[in-house]
Formats: sequence, C-alpha cells, structure tokens
Amino acid sequence: MKKNQAQSLIAVLIACICFVFFPDKAEAQDMNGKATQSEKERLVLMPLRVSDDNKSMQSVMETALVQGLQQKYVVFEGEQVAQKAREIFLKESRNKASNECNEIRCLQNIAEAFQAELIATANVTKIEGGYLLSLNIQNIFDNKAVYSNALPCRNCDGFQIVEKLKLLDSENAYSTPQTSGAPSALPASSGAIVSENALWDETQKSNKIVDYQTYLAQYPRGKYASTAEGRIYLLEEQTRRDMTQQDQNAWTKATNVATETSYQDYLTRYPQGLYIVQAKARIKKIQESRLKIVAETKPGSVFRDCPECPEMVIVPAGEFNMGSNNADKDEQPAHHVTIAKMFAIGKTEITQGQWKALMSTTSSQTTGENGLRELVGKIQHILPEHRKRDVTESHFNTILETSPEYLKNCDDNCTAEQRRAIRDSQENDNSTATANQIVVDNNPSYFKNCGDECPVEQVSWTDAQKFIQKLNAKTGKHYRLPSEAEWEYACRGGSQNEYCGSDQVGNVAWYGAYTNPQGNSGKSTHAVATLGANSFGLYDMSGNVWEWVEDNYHANYNGAPVDGVAWMGETSRHTLRGGGWNSKAQEARAANRGRVDPSGRGNVGFRVVRDLP
Repeated sequence: MKKNQAQSLIAVLIACICFVFFPDKAEAQDMNGKATQSEKERLVLMPLRVSDDNKSMQSVMETALVQGLQQKYVVFEGEQVAQKAREIFLKESRNKASNECNEIRCLQNIAEAFQAELIATANVTKIEGGYLLSLNIQNIFDNKAVYSNALPCRNCDGFQIVEKLKLLDSENAYSTPQTSGAPSALPASSGAIVSENALWDETQKSNKIVDYQTYLAQYPRGKYASTAEGRIYLLEEQTRRDMTQQDQNAWTKATNVATETSYQDYLTRYPQGLYIVQAKARIKKIQESRLKIVAETKPGSVFRDCPECPEMVIVPAGEFNMGSNNADKDEQPAHHVTIAKMFAIGKTEITQGQWKALMSTTSSQTTGENGLRELVGKIQHILPEHRKRDVTESHFNTILETSPEYLKNCDDNCTAEQRRAIRDSQENDNSTATANQIVVDNNPSYFKNCGDECPVEQVSWTDAQKFIQKLNAKTGKHYRLPSEAEWEYACRGGSQNEYCGSDQVGNVAWYGAYTNPQGNSGKSTHAVATLGANSFGLYDMSGNVWEWVEDNYHANYNGAPVDGVAWMGETSRHTLRGGGWNSKAQEARAANRGRVDPSGRGNVGFRVVRDLP
C-alpha cells in the first residue's frame, strides 16, 4: 500500500515539474485534442482562382476555404495578401538583373512578409460536367509539397462548391486520388497518354495561363504543381499590368479625339476600365451640348452666347426674289436666290451698350493713334459748335483745310508725330489714310444720350470688323457681317412687303427726320426693338441706322451670286442697307441699297450673323 502511494506521489511531482518547465506542451492540445493557436503553422493563401462564371461568388468561396484551413493553420488571406503580392511582383519585375520575376523567389518573399513558410494555392476549374476543386500547400523554402488535394464536384452549383471547399483541406475529402474526369492538356496521339514531364515541357513552351491550369487540372499533385501555380500568378500580374497600360493608352486616344464615338468606343473595349466614370460623364456632356445646339438651331429660336453678346435669331433656309425691277437701277435685275443653310442673325442692330461692353475690354492703339485722338479733341475745342460733329464723321481733311486755327491750339505739348500727321493730312486732298487712323471712341455714337439700348452709330466698316474679331475671340464662335443677300432675305422674312416686315413704313422704321412731311424719328435714333418686328422676329431692319453688309458695292445685280454668299470685288466701297432715322421712306425699303467707303462713318451701324454648326 505504501509502495502505491509513493508511486502516485512521484507521478504528481513529475507532472508539476513538466507544467513548470514545459508549459507550452501542457497547453498544446485542447480537450478535444485539436491543435491550439500556439501550435498552428502560419500559412499564406494566395487569391483563389475561379472560373469566369463563378466570379461573383469568388469572395464567398475563398471565405469557405479559409474556414477549413483555419482548423490547422494561422491563415493570411484576402486583400492584404493580394496587395503584398502585387508590391513584391512589381519590385521583382523591375529588377535589372532579371527580365521577369522568378516565381519561387516571389513566393518566398510573400511568405517572408507574413513570417510564414507555407504557401497555399487553390483553384476552382471548370471541367466537363462540373468543376475540379484543387488545393496545394507547399513549404516554399524547401520546395516540398506539404499537402495536395483535388476534389471533383459533378453537377455542382456555386453553393455546393462553397460547401466542398470547406472540406478541401481534409484528408477525408475523397477516398481515392483523382485520375479521371479532368481535361487533358494535349490530345492523345494514337491513344498514347502524354506523360507528366512531356506535358510540363509543352506547357512551359507555351507559357500560357490556360495551359498551366490544364496541367494542374490533370496533375493537381504533380511535381511541378507549385511552379505552375507561381507562374500562373506571375502571368496574371503581367496581364493586369498590360491591361492597365492598354486601358490608359485607349483613354488617351479617346480624349485626344474627344467625341461621343471615341468615348463610347473606349467603354465598349473596356467596360470595367479605369476611366468608365469619366467616359460616361463626357458622353453625357456631349449629348447635352448636342441637345442644346438642336434647340438653338430650331428656326425662330433666340439665343445669346454671353450676357453682353447680341441676341441672335435662327433664320431658316429658303428661297426669295432679291431686288426690284420697279425702282433704282442698282436694285435690278430682280433675281432668285437660294439660302441653302439656316443661320443666326442679330435680333437688333448692335447697341451702344454692347459696343462699350466689348470694345472697352482691350486697347491696342499705337502711339500715333493716341496722338491723333488727342489732336481731334483739340480741334473739336476750337471749332464752332455746329462743326464739332464733323470730326466723328471722318471729315478730318475738311476740318484741317477750313480751320487753320488748330495750329494755334497745338502748343509745345504736341509731339513731332502729331505735327507730321497734321502736315500729311493737309497735303492729302482725300485724307483717307489719316481718317482711317482715327480710332473710334469707346462709344463713337453721336446720340450718346439716347442710351445703351440705342443702336451704336458713327461706325465704319473697318470698325465693325474689329468688333466682330473681338466677339469671335470672346465666344469662340464665328460671327461676321451678313452678306447682302442674307440681309435682304432676313429683312423680307418670307414676304414681299415694301419694308422689312410691313407695307407701312411707320410700323417698322424710325425714319424721315428732314422729309416733308416729317417722319417719326424726331431727328434722333431710338432704342432698338420699340417698333414692330418682321415675321422672323427681327427689329429695325428698316430705319433707325443704316447697316453695313459684307459685300462690295456693285452698280447692278448682273452676275450676282444666286447662293447667298457675299459678292466681293469691283470697288472698294461696301454696301449699306435699311436706311436710317434721317432717311426718306424710299430709302427704308427692303430692296434699297446704299454705298460708302469702308472708312466712312456717319449714321451707320450694323448687325451680325453667326454661322451655325
């Protein structure tokens, strides 16, 4: 009895000593005999590769596989592994000592990053009649297979695959090795079975992902399985890099063309591309812009390209009879003209407010032009009141000839350039060059007190061209003066009225300041759009101020274009249309024509045309 008690006491003492000196061993297993966390080996699970038809369930399948592996291993998986693998692959592939990343070295570096020795790769490969689920675990540092398993899943759907993956790391997942049902990589010749080595040689020659997958499907426990897994990963990474570069190149090409078609082509080629959000946004913007243009280009539509820009009215394409056989010779012969394309024309003449808003933005006068401006001011100061207006009507030469007192007013402050300009103007009977040098005021109008809504006047043809240049620069559009045919077509508005919109001149025109009986103008211009419009919605095309057109003046219409384009040549003078506040009613007729030198000013303004897309 005493002997048994002594033996029990010794056993207790030994157990205590073991607990004190070997605590890990004492806790190595739980009550069920399972390995505890301290005993588990660290394993890195590379991203699960699945067939295309299972991409949507890839995350769920990978989670199921991890649940099974975590029974035996500390598992590192998911995005943290994928991100680290990309970093290592990119670093290795940029190594100048090697043209490509060696798959073993890459996998070793990935394992080291997580302080693990084991690398696991898994596949869900589609085969005839179902799927082949394979798992390979390798000690990457001694290049030995730790575990390899392949499990066929006949007629399985995605949820059944998930359940099978939970068992894939179990030794009881299947009872016999998989030797049939997997697709062969190469067709058998004369019934001969291709050996693993021969298949591997062919697979390495092709170096394609599909061939490595075929090898793994046929030899899931093959001696080259780990190498095949590594190369698949490297090829996938290279493919991703190539696709990214191709994506970027395609986007650059699309943006260089910058059309709806180019962006749609990008989306077709790269439906999951890096720039799909930007492509869709730009397509939407182009479509909205096109809808806006369509709305703008509907005949009768009114628009303006900027707050201070003139309002424009869309005029439809059409035909009309231009001129008259019953009036002045320069209106003859009446002839048929076709306007093949719609265009936009100013709803009114350019106003003083619009002129000031645009022409005050820049000043590019030369020293000589500034000097002449100052000289004109001096001359105005010494002239009788009734002659001051002549200065702004380009009668500079007449003023110099009839007012020699200007020399008294040109004191020592006058520059040599100013004095030379005076002498030149005296020697030049026509004084055309000097008159052209007079740069118009910010508001050149004689009737400044009429206000910003009144038409700008005292504008030469050359001045009008300068305004249009600034308007084009501001808007990026193509504005211009109307051709004479476009002007008369717009004036008539599809009718053959005597005046622009009516047979009664007073309904549509300010005119007749000095006629007997007097007209309605009261010896002044008036705010635009205060009388009636024509059928196109255009105002003041008869009366208020004469309007410049693009054409040079011709004495008659013999040989005139019949397509509405401007008729240039023959003389340097340009045509005026519409009459003004001081004109006779006859001069406000739709067919009436005037002419003046391009430097001429006076009771002359203009309206603009804008070409449409």
